[in-house]
Amino acid sequence: MNLALSSSSLTLAVKSFIFFALGIASYELINHYISPTAPFTSQCQLTSTPCQVNEASLSLEKDLVNPMVSNTLSVNWDAIPKDIDRLQLSLEGHEMMMGTYRLILTRNKNQQFSGDLLLPVCMEDAMTWFGTVAPIDADVPIDPLHISVRMTK
Repeated sequence: MNLALSSSSLTLAVKSFIFFALGIASYELINHYISPTAPFTSQCQLTSTPCQVNEASLSLEKDLVNPMVSNTLSVNWDAIPKDIDRLQLSLEGHEMMMGTYRLILTRNKNQQFSGDLLLPVCMEDAMTWFGTVAPIDADVPIDPLHISVRMTK
């Protein structure tokens, strides 16, 4: 009888250990995919005041970015070869996972890239979007511009 009791206690201890270990592993795995592995640092928070990143200047038409309200983004990037006529803005929400927002910026007659930023509705009162502006179809690698956008209701 003592052997049966010891075996039962051992089985319960092993099951408890396995359950606990799986819980910790699950937590770590979920935390890895939800939380960024390294903090994102933006070189430029977009507003109507132009900010300089590397050899580029970026600005918005209006200071405030509101969900579902168009706000023109302008980029002056003289270092980009003249044969590149499009840039891609890619943004991801920081406080909320909302997928990746992408916008194509096209070169105009003034050699400036622009496009209308129209961010989706969010349940939070405010949200930060982090992302990059990068050339499309560049023959040589060009480092992207790291930016952030603060959206408020």
